[in-house]
Amino acid sequence: MKIIIIHRRNFQERPPVISVYSHLIKLGHNPILITAGINDNYRELLRNNKTQYHVVPFSIKSNQIRNIVNGFLWGRKVRRLIKELAGDKQVLLWIEGNYTFDNLTASFINKYPHILQHQELFRNPMSNKGRYTMHTLKRVMPSALVNIAPEYNRSCIYQALFSLKEKPVVLPNKPSFLLSEEEINNLMPKYADFMRLIGDRKIILYQGILSKERNLENFIRATSELDNTKYVTVLLGKKTPLVDEYKALNVNLIHIDYIPAPDYLFFTSKAYIGIVTYLPDSLNSMYCAPNKLFEYGAYGVPMLGNNIAGLKYTIEFNGCGVVCDENSVEDIRKSIERIICNYSDFSSRAKLYYQSTNNLEIVKQIIEISENKMKK
Repeated sequence: MKIIIIHRRNFQERPPVISVYSHLIKLGHNPILITAGINDNYRELLRNNKTQYHVVPFSIKSNQIRNIVNGFLWGRKVRRLIKELAGDKQVLLWIEGNYTFDNLTASFINKYPHILQHQELFRNPMSNKGRYTMHTLKRVMPSALVNIAPEYNRSCIYQALFSLKEKPVVLPNKPSFLLSEEEINNLMPKYADFMRLIGDRKIILYQGILSKERNLENFIRATSELDNTKYVTVLLGKKTPLVDEYKALNVNLIHIDYIPAPDYLFFTSKAYIGIVTYLPDSLNSMYCAPNKLFEYGAYGVPMLGNNIAGLKYTIEFNGCGVVCDENSVEDIRKSIERIICNYSDFSSRAKLYYQSTNNLEIVKQIIEISENKMKK
């Protein structure tokens, strides 16, 4: 049986897809990958694993109509490619992301046994895009061998919305790739200039998208009140106009532009505290499932998050950090002080949180469930 992984993003930008691929390789499968882009590091990895991969380019434009047209064209090319790859043999499609489901179309997906890996909850189900996605999901989720959600609440929401007999399997966004101590040391010359700027100061790190949805303004104000000879705030992510706004609030702030996986984990490994925050303006944000929780946890980095369900019942429940009121600079500063005063305990619990889930075993169960259903 061929397993074909399909997603409409660049491979190196989707840690959950990288992890699924890695787990399937460890389990003795060698899936075919269809992606919108891939960097040289991952091309080499796929070649070393003798993995067949196909790049069907797609890039998001500012013009929404252009995106719709390009998505339709991308889906048509990928449908033809899947037909060629399948031939007359049995295939299992592992498809990630609502945008991918939409472009492949429900009628095509339902021709094949399929596993659906859901990531984002739709922000506005009443918009034209939201209604189209809902229409697609209503047709493909009940027929999926397995539906996957990255966290428990999203799994429950999907089951209720689409009247599913089975709750989607929870596959946390835990990365399968980590940098070893040797790999971290080997990367030191590459990032030496940044490390010289940082010096001996302890890093309070935010890594991820720099957008209003993840507003850092009060976090930046709070960290600016710390002793800048001991602590430094570092933002790691693609530069946006917000970076200059944040630098105006904290002149000692350091910005590091986007670094692809797994190299960005070099800075994760050097962090003292890791920030995670989302505006509570949608179900998707309220029940967030960030892979950075596991990335911080892997290196024993205590976490500072805002008080929403997706973080309260991960960070606070597991004792691996503190949730705070993102609207209060004072509460954020006190939360940082609490982490500093209890650092060893929070760090130990962060590592335990990373160890709390075995995604390799979950992927194994997903494949077993799928194979058993296909035999019936």
